[in-house]
Amino acid sequence: MNVRYVEELEAKLPGPIYLLVKWWFKIRPFKVELADLHRRILRNKEGFDTKVHSRTRYFVRFPFLTDEEFSKWLVTSDSSHGEGYSWAEFVRSSRTAAGCANALGLNESVYPDSATTSGNSNEAGEKITTSIISSFDDPNKDHEFGYTHPASYPKFLYRPGGKQANSAAIVMTSSDPKFKGYGHFRGFISTRVPKRGDLVRAGFANLRSPESNLFGCVMPYGFEAYSHLIIRYRGDGRKYQIVVLPRARWDFNRFNTHQFTLYTRGGPYWQIAKIPLSKFYHTSSNIIHNRQFPANLGTMRLLSFTLMDDIEGPFSLELDYIGLYFDEQQNEVFDYEVYNKSGTVH
Repeated sequence: MNVRYVEELEAKLPGPIYLLVKWWFKIRPFKVELADLHRRILRNKEGFDTKVHSRTRYFVRFPFLTDEEFSKWLVTSDSSHGEGYSWAEFVRSSRTAAGCANALGLNESVYPDSATTSGNSNEAGEKITTSIISSFDDPNKDHEFGYTHPASYPKFLYRPGGKQANSAAIVMTSSDPKFKGYGHFRGFISTRVPKRGDLVRAGFANLRSPESNLFGCVMPYGFEAYSHLIIRYRGDGRKYQIVVLPRARWDFNRFNTHQFTLYTRGGPYWQIAKIPLSKFYHTSSNIIHNRQFPANLGTMRLLSFTLMDDIEGPFSLELDYIGLYFDEQQNEVFDYEVYNKSGTVH
């Protein structure tokens, strides 16, 4: 959208007509909007947002994003605001490694020669013959959640990491034609403070997800049916902050977020973090509040990764996928103490 052209229209057109034109520029092609609406209705109809134990849904799978979708993940740093000298970028990773998974039946032709036949029995004792990969003992299955099913899969999903899931999934590696490389958040943190007189600290970088839009309107990401956030990543030993931004009711609450720390160990190996959503604590402008409250999971607008550890030097964080998971044994709504000040004696 040409921003200057729209600003010129604001001075020429009446207010309601200008808002209509501005909305028209914001919407995507009509076929894309209808396809997105169909996907949302189909997912809700199949019950993928219901609280079923072991229900897993992808938030994003970076290796299978199109170039347009990949470019919507925005990167900012202190140099972007003229407040420092750090820089960052989000690019396709040049390193290849297996690990992305898909449900069998959606792409059975990925490995037509390496698949073998395995027999399993269901609860009724009937024997089921399934085509699977010849070996599931390789490093590709590095965690219980290594095999995760997409939200559009129309059948009841098995528990991730179970025998049924292993026999009904295939590992998609870089040989898959849809594979375009992992997401690589990299850059350099500089703690040098510009000599402006109004700054005392510098050095941060942020990677932010795109907003979920439908017909030009912001649609929240629905996290309320899930208990955990699952991230498969490969880091550099630094500590990153995972930040979830709810949809603010008032403009003075736009800096209210919930955060949790993502620890990385460095090295060539992948990590998978299973983080309870109840562990995200309330912050405002990156300051932890004494008065805590749980995040409103039904109004999540953005998800981002922030590095601000006051350590100067390069950083690197590779991302495979971000998923949502529901564990019925996770009973905590909020893991921190919530104080009631009504009983305070004055």
